[in-house]
Amino acid sequence: MTKIPNNVIKPPPGYEYVQQRSVPLIQPKPIEDNTQNRIAILERKLDKILDELRVLKKQQKYKPKISNKAKKIWMSDILEHVCDYFSVTPTDINSARRHAELVRVRSVYINLCHELTTASQPAIGRMCGNRDHTTVIHHIKLKRYKSNCWDIRTNKGLELWSDFSELESKLKAEAQPDNE
Repeated sequence: MTKIPNNVIKPPPGYEYVQQRSVPLIQPKPIEDNTQNRIAILERKLDKILDELRVLKKQQKYKPKISNKAKKIWMSDILEHVCDYFSVTPTDINSARRHAELVRVRSVYINLCHELTTASQPAIGRMCGNRDHTTVIHHIKLKRYKSNCWDIRTNKGLELWSDFSELESKLKAEAQPDNE
């Protein structure tokens, strides 16, 4: 038994003094041979499973689910869907005309491109009839602040929001997995 210094209180019965702290005298039970055998068996099985997983990965049979992959939407797909939905041609969207109906369609196209792609504002402007990036910013702000053609207090504004939501859900549903 370890000698207890004079300035330390004696430990309670059933405990012994070890390195300035009291620990129980209870010894841990030795692991039975049966338990050690089970541990060894389970470790071997785990090693086999891990080996098989490595082999499958090397053979490229292990592929993540397609639904986990990012889906990419292209601006040309958005242009096609917008033109079909509003019965206009890509030339109308790219033209310099500023008729109210064309401006609404352009605004939907620009906002869909902004929200569904990673394209920059200058790139969106180039795809929309070689327009400046500030035009793209203007249309994004119109939608954000619900003003002008996006005004929810008017019937046309509500229709535009409805059309935008419908096109957005269609495009997301038809998106192709990104293989990059």
